[in-house]
Amino acid sequence: MLRSPIFWFILILAIIVDGILIAVWRRRRGLSMRPQSILQDTLSTPKNLQSRIKAWIATLRNPKPAQAQPTTVKPPAIQAPELDTLSPSNFSKDTYQRLLWQLVLPFGLASIPVWLVFKDRWMGDAARFERVRTVFCSVEAFCDLRLPPYFPLILIALLALFLIMRLASKKDVSVKNLGLNKGPAQDLIAMPISDRQRRWAHRLIFLAMLCLVVVAARTWRYGNGQSGAEYAVLYVLLLMSFALHEVSLTAIGKKLKEHGKRWTSMILAHLALIWLLVSIYDTTRTPWLALVATALAYLTVWPYRNRVSPTFWITSLALLVYTLYINAWWTSIAGDDYAFLNDALMVLEQPWVSTSEKLFLGAFTYGSHPYLTNIIQAAFMKLLGVSNFAWRFSSIYVAVMTLPFFFGFLKNFLQERVAVIITILLTGSHYIIAFSRIGYNNMQALFVTALMLYLAAKAIQSSGLWSYAALGAAIGLSFYAFPGALLTVPVPFLLLLTYKGLPSNWQAIKQWGTTAFAALLLISPLFSQPLYWTSKLPGSFLTSTESANPSALFHSFSNFIYALISPLYFIEESHFVVVGYMDVISAGFFFLGLSYLVWRWREERFLLFMLVSFAFMLLAVGVIHNYITPPATRMFMLLPWQVFFAGVGILWLFAQIQRLGFSDQTTRGMINICVVLVLCVNVYQGYRLSFERSGRYQHFITMQLGVLQDFFSQPKNVDHRIVIMNDAVSMNVPIFERMLNLYQVPVDKTRFQIVSVFGNPSQPNILTYEEAIPLFDDENALIMVNPGVAERAPQLAAEYEAYLQSIGKQRCDVYSFIGDLRFWFWYSPELEEYCPLDL
Repeated sequence: MLRSPIFWFILILAIIVDGILIAVWRRRRGLSMRPQSILQDTLSTPKNLQSRIKAWIATLRNPKPAQAQPTTVKPPAIQAPELDTLSPSNFSKDTYQRLLWQLVLPFGLASIPVWLVFKDRWMGDAARFERVRTVFCSVEAFCDLRLPPYFPLILIALLALFLIMRLASKKDVSVKNLGLNKGPAQDLIAMPISDRQRRWAHRLIFLAMLCLVVVAARTWRYGNGQSGAEYAVLYVLLLMSFALHEVSLTAIGKKLKEHGKRWTSMILAHLALIWLLVSIYDTTRTPWLALVATALAYLTVWPYRNRVSPTFWITSLALLVYTLYINAWWTSIAGDDYAFLNDALMVLEQPWVSTSEKLFLGAFTYGSHPYLTNIIQAAFMKLLGVSNFAWRFSSIYVAVMTLPFFFGFLKNFLQERVAVIITILLTGSHYIIAFSRIGYNNMQALFVTALMLYLAAKAIQSSGLWSYAALGAAIGLSFYAFPGALLTVPVPFLLLLTYKGLPSNWQAIKQWGTTAFAALLLISPLFSQPLYWTSKLPGSFLTSTESANPSALFHSFSNFIYALISPLYFIEESHFVVVGYMDVISAGFFFLGLSYLVWRWREERFLLFMLVSFAFMLLAVGVIHNYITPPATRMFMLLPWQVFFAGVGILWLFAQIQRLGFSDQTTRGMINICVVLVLCVNVYQGYRLSFERSGRYQHFITMQLGVLQDFFSQPKNVDHRIVIMNDAVSMNVPIFERMLNLYQVPVDKTRFQIVSVFGNPSQPNILTYEEAIPLFDDENALIMVNPGVAERAPQLAAEYEAYLQSIGKQRCDVYSFIGDLRFWFWYSPELEEYCPLDL
């Protein structure tokens, strides 16, 4: 195990994350940046373990609560709330019963589903409860569910958990003690705007509006109704004019003067880290210079470490985690991802004029994905070079940029410490780790969702119109991202309704109208593209379902169950996402946090919003579709809500533990260890477990890529030759050659040959079976044979196998990790070291 790269990576990762958490605990000690329940000790805490145990036993025998030690929290304006204490008077006469009902029993019930799934999908030892399943199947609708036989036990445990939380809700730890009560930040008093700046803002708004009308009219009259880059430039000018009308340039200049050096250092360090990653994973570059530059760049940030936002360190950590194994062969093909590559390369090869004219094209890849998504992928390959890293990094980087906006959204309503914990949980999501490596555009929907939530939070605390215009622009942008982003458009409006209600005065009407106007103005180029709107029908509830049971009611019921338990267990593992959409530990905390907040939402508006919006997203993403089960290609949009409830579950558990008499420092350390453990489990699940359970993607072409990567990178193989025997039907040679170029495999054409066993190869440099026979006699030749050849031409396969055996070649069967035969190796006895093949 000590030789495994993933082991050392997880170890280093744990140290880094623990350092980030400790740094956030200690910075700005004068401010309340952690859960209030961890700001003070509610029981007199002894200094050593032995005395603590004695004091706890004494408490159990004589359950009289100790007097809370007074704690002064700075600044004085922030008053730490009094923590609920466990005592016989406010819950039960028996202390053991008190501990059982408020800590042991809820945690135990949440652990039962976790253990069952862990035993099944982690250990490969599925729990078998056929008798329970028989009782469960007495209801036909339950029996038709595609769930494991132990699901009834999961259902019973979760229902009991919700019931226990209900019984304990009135005497449980309050949301104030968990740091969930900050409320929206107040609108800051902005510097006054000069009359001259206001006049210029009015002129620019009028000019931008006039030009937009002219461009739109010209496009509709003389063009095809499709706007180009000039429309985007004018739209940005209009938004800047709105900002100029409300944001003082003097204030901006003051901010730049005060924080400019720090911001510059952070940006340079961020860019240097990207340069380092490119140098590491792009085999044509040397990483040493980039490594030195990155170290120096981060040293310039160190003097500002007490003023650097936690998101800077979190995004740096995410870049390191998400790019690990980015060039691995086992994730080289997910399905239809190479269509996005081809379209991005097409965009890259076109002149800028042609690209700018299609900027607002709503249906491009597969006739449903907007053209802008391909421009983003092409831009990364333009900047970083045409390589596998640059292509896949375009998706990874969008996922990384989700984190600052998600953190900013949470920080508006939660204490900073809580926001950091929840953001780290999202950062370490094995779902994002596995899915963002695919060359899809799906992660753009997650980014747009976080952006809309962040801007909606800013709009709540603002009395002007600029933030509402920015929110409208983000809503409009969702129409040009991955189509799944459209499902989240109502969410920011739910947030506005929660805090401001329906617009009932002229100021509120102007604010909502500004949002709608900015959104419609950006969406307007799509009104002349009917294909865009019709392409959104497939995959929605408006099309017929693929379920074996055509009943719409059963489809909705079953998918609601699937979506609800999806953090723990999802039916069809796909796209390298395995077990559940969260790791097994976070899934247990998710159900703890959700069941806790269901009964405590009245204490804070933000909790009401999170519950209502989660219910909406559960239906929109997990139920309203035409697939048999909720698809992995869109369920990632539930992650912001799932990690929020998981974070609440973690804080709830350790708040309960602290009530047993543990010190503030000890509890903080426990939380840090728990978060680091969750992150490490996610990294293992996103890489190692994903590899072990994603054998369906380890087919002949991907394993060929792995063989060639290893073969041509080993100096010992300089005298050996690789011969691939396939057929023109099952192997697309141009795509395979593009993969080799994309992954920058240093193929020596003199030691590599593809043979078409039967059929017309119709490709240059491809030999027929008769032409390749002399290659078989080479003692240094390794012959890779696709089993599909034997299926399509058994007589021919028997012929060449007999010939290979007659010249002394031996056969080695190569299997995927799940045990499926993928190809055969024929080799001379001198090359026995190649069997078994270890990829």
